[in-house]
Amino acid sequence: MLEHLTLSTLNHLLAGSDWARDRLRPFAGRHLHLSLLPVQMTLSVDPEGYFSVSARADADVDVRITLPPAAGARMFGGVEALMQEAHIEGNAEFAQEIGFVLRNLRWDYEEDLSRLVGDIAARRLTTSVGGFLRWQRDAMQRFTENAVEYLTEEQAVLAKQGDLQKMARDVRALETALDALERADLQR
Repeated sequence: MLEHLTLSTLNHLLAGSDWARDRLRPFAGRHLHLSLLPVQMTLSVDPEGYFSVSARADADVDVRITLPPAAGARMFGGVEALMQEAHIEGNAEFAQEIGFVLRNLRWDYEEDLSRLVGDIAARRLTTSVGGFLRWQRDAMQRFTENAVEYLTEEQAVLAKQGDLQKMARDVRALETALDALERADLQR
């Protein structure tokens, strides 16, 4: 089920990106193993630059991309953040192209939405949703800044970075003084 959804999503993104299919076509017949728990699948590149499910054994793939289980949370930070967690191994040229394509594929959700509701409504919806998401992000940032200020200034529950650096310097000075005192005591 998840494998089918992953394959359909990748191919849908490729359908709207001629440049990506052009970059994948020279690798037709090559095999790629994706491991993004719980999804584990082996894909091959077809002559049109799309992916298809491959029956090839995991050991016979050209490139292997493994994402740690916690990487799914990075998906909200964008594809670039997700790909930073990826471990890619295998044929260098194919791996480089796959990495480039996966990092740069973008979903044109406004285009897909326009097929359902029309161009004007899709534009208005995406503009409204984009504004709402920006507002949410800004509100979260302001909340975080205010919470940090409250906890450092008003309640003094958290220490300021400058205070921590001063304390670290004081501890190092104390350690140095203690070492000097111990050496002086040993010399007596």
